Amino acid sequence: MKLNYKLRDGKKGVTILLELRIGSIRVRKSTNYVFASTSKKYWNHKSQRFNYPNDIPNSNIINQNLNDFSNKIAVGIENLTLSNSLSEFNCLKLIYDITNQEKKSVKKLEKNSKMIFLNYFDYYIEFYASNPTFKTNKPLASGTIRTLKNARNFFETFLKESKIDTKKFTFNDICNPSNQSGLFSIKF
Repeated sequence: MKLNYKLRDGKKGVTILLELRIGSIRVRKSTNYVFASTSKKYWNHKSQRFNYPNDIPNSNIINQNLNDFSNKIAVGIENLTLSNSLSEFNCLKLIYDITNQEKKSVKKLEKNSKMIFLNYFDYYIEFYASNPTFKTNKPLASGTIRTLKNARNFFETFLKESKIDTKKFTFNDICNPSNQSGLFSIKF
């Protein structure tokens, strides 16, 4: 069994496709994850997951769900093999059931929690203080952590002085130059 995740460009953005191959059986199905084509650079083709940090909301949850898909599909394929009902149709049905089940829980999470910038900043510092970064394969040094905490505090002060609600300031306010909310925009 060979399970891969590939990217496919589309009109709405880039979709993550799941491709399963078992002997002569080949099944492709969308994982229902779509992101902006400008964020394609954060995809690691070797590990078939997103690199951190990135500008994709809930990318850590997407990576976790891709791992869950792989595990559940492996168990499902093993069960199909043991029951002697391994076919292209049954594989497609298995993948469809698994991906749609996860899709509902992630959409609910995305609606409930916007990617608030300062919350992500706090998460980044806390997570990489004890986990290795992708660039150095080491946790952040204590001096780097202090610098990041200072930068976060300065940014929070700036937002407050600019009378911008820190609980409503999201990545979209930084990344989207045609900002509809008018909270903040950076021109390059």
